[in-house]
Amino acid sequence: MSNHAQEPKGKLAPKSINPTHHLLTLPTEIRLQIYGFVLAQTNCFRHAHTRPPKQGAALSLLRVNRAIYNEAHLLPFQLSEIAFQKWYGSSIFCCTAFLKSIQDWQRRELRTLSLTVNGRELSGWQARKGWLQICELLSAEAPVPGGVRVMTLNINGTRGFNWEDLLNVDAAWVREGLQEIKSLKKLVIVLGDADVKTELVALFEQSLKQCFPVVEVQIEAPLPAEPACEERRNSFWNL
Repeated sequence: MSNHAQEPKGKLAPKSINPTHHLLTLPTEIRLQIYGFVLAQTNCFRHAHTRPPKQGAALSLLRVNRAIYNEAHLLPFQLSEIAFQKWYGSSIFCCTAFLKSIQDWQRRELRTLSLTVNGRELSGWQARKGWLQICELLSAEAPVPGGVRVMTLNINGTRGFNWEDLLNVDAAWVREGLQEIKSLKKLVIVLGDADVKTELVALFEQSLKQCFPVVEVQIEAPLPAEPACEERRNSFWNL
């Protein structure tokens, strides 16, 4: 009879574990790829005006040890699209609260922002209270290159809203706001009103491209509303 105890049938023998092989022994390039795959799950932060943003399970990676934190703590800001909860149809308040609540180095590492505003918040005293303050926080000079690269701005209009005054590169929200964000590489403006004239949108997009020669500018607008059934019927009989 063998001196070695027989292993129970149906169970796998435990494998020897080499404690010298773990995440931190991998090459740096591979570790950064792994961090990116994990932290890319936090692709959208919803910041409410009443509470701080919730941290997903992926962010617990940063609490494993100091070595991993030092290597990966910038990635959630660099890889995430930061969106904001809308309050009465606008995310200006929540965006301002978020940018004020984080530190300078965190604002410097933001790369992608998406927010929704009402058209009236981009003109007059409302612009200076909200939108221009956001642009000032994003335009703060940094000791090293950084800042927002991609911004998606959803603009909603109301009945009777004057789009001619808003869609103008000489307007304060562009001249004193957007132009101060020097790090911007791509700007997407989404208009939420079908009443805006197509010619006005095309002219504004062309003017923005001239003001921002190194920025990829894209304006999306809904198609004009179709005429009412009665109007279509009248036009048919008038043929």
